Amino acid sequence: MKFWRVLKIVLLVSSIILVLLMSILMYFVLIVETSPFEYTMLIPVFLMLTGVLSVVFHFKTLEIYNVKKYTVTEFKNVLLWAVNAVFAIGLITTALYLIYTLLEADFREEYSIFISLLSIFALMILLGSGLLLEERFLYNIVFKNKRDAFAERIDNIKGNRKDP
Repeated sequence: MKFWRVLKIVLLVSSIILVLLMSILMYFVLIVETSPFEYTMLIPVFLMLTGVLSVVFHFKTLEIYNVKKYTVTEFKNVLLWAVNAVFAIGLITTALYLIYTLLEADFREEYSIFISLLSIFALMILLGSGLLLEERFLYNIVFKNKRDAFAERIDNIKGNRKDP
């Protein structure tokens, strides 16, 4: 359980840093360089918006990984669950597309640039995969606790409850 809490905090901090970097990049491209808005710029804007909502999701679900007690309050905000998954899938697909375009480019002279860009895109894939895995684990915890609470209510009705 402690591992998942540490992973949750790492994913939260990584998501915040990524959203801030994308925001700064879009600010410089649109405001400082006064570039005209193109439709391809909607991809980072979409990732920024879903990233902000993913950060909100992580803040709201951080209490589920409480170290002292293991009681889960039911988290029913389906929009935040879906947006977190969309952000993770968007990170993975964007990184795969950027790796594809990077491999098509000619980087024979700038090998260090190629390796650094490839490592950044690999970190994006790792972050997206971590977000999906953590969300799946969190869903399993919430589902298991909901099922256990339901079984406990049935046992209370039947009178089969065992007091310690």
